[in-house]
Amino acid sequence: MGMGRRRAERQVRGDKMNGGLMKTWSISAAGMLLLVAPLLGRASEPQAATEVKLFDAIQQGQITVDVTPTSYFLVTMTVRNRTAQPLKVKTPEVFAAVATKRLRAWQAAARRNGPRPEDYANQYGYARQYDPGGSQSLGGSFYYQNSSPGEDASARSEPKLLELELKPRGRLRFQVPTFCMEFGLPDPNPRIAYTIVPLEVVTRSPAIKHVLIEFGKGKHHQAVAQLAMWHVANGTPWERLASVQWPGRIGRVTLPQLRAARELAEKSRAAASSESPSSQNN
Repeated sequence: MGMGRRRAERQVRGDKMNGGLMKTWSISAAGMLLLVAPLLGRASEPQAATEVKLFDAIQQGQITVDVTPTSYFLVTMTVRNRTAQPLKVKTPEVFAAVATKRLRAWQAAARRNGPRPEDYANQYGYARQYDPGGSQSLGGSFYYQNSSPGEDASARSEPKLLELELKPRGRLRFQVPTFCMEFGLPDPNPRIAYTIVPLEVVTRSPAIKHVLIEFGKGKHHQAVAQLAMWHVANGTPWERLASVQWPGRIGRVTLPQLRAARELAEKSRAAASSESPSSQNN
């Protein structure tokens, strides 16, 4: 790989704890330099970037997004600009990533039967029958915070939504923390192709969206948010979650994690119940 490509890849890092799960998602100063360097370019007359929304740009063929999961707690995204113009890609608050095999079967069945895939939101059983041994659907947030290595958490910037600045035909690569939304299904791995989709394709639950945003804004450790997610999304009992073994060598769930997860789950459900019916369908 040439130096230009390496510099064009954006590296987003997480403040990792216990070897994997993240306390917050942040962008290091070094990571920001990797983003800025290719934007300097060598063209004598730089073009103004066209502003696009992530999922609109995917649908219109302006960009492609490859998703490679490490496990359910982390994915690598590679975003490629398929146009001859620079793009500024605005990301949504939340997203989902689904095993491509399951998504394609799901969409094909929906086309045959009439309704759109979105009409089956939050009905995992419909999709599972087409890929019964498939891995979990994932959820995540594009909120992040700027930080420098060793910086105290209190000094971090206010959370903001990620914006991707792509050179013509250029690409950016970065990592995003994610959450399993289907307790008990096989874990994702790099050999399984995943596709990024709007969260609403998988679930329209305001409580699930709230959990993702709370983590994205740096309010909870990833382990806490994951436990809350399993309880809110799948109704997994706290007694069962107490026996969860985290991936790698992180260890088991702790009592402080469980207590914090209960509070987050209750807060998310309360926030969801306070929303109007019209807002829940957006």
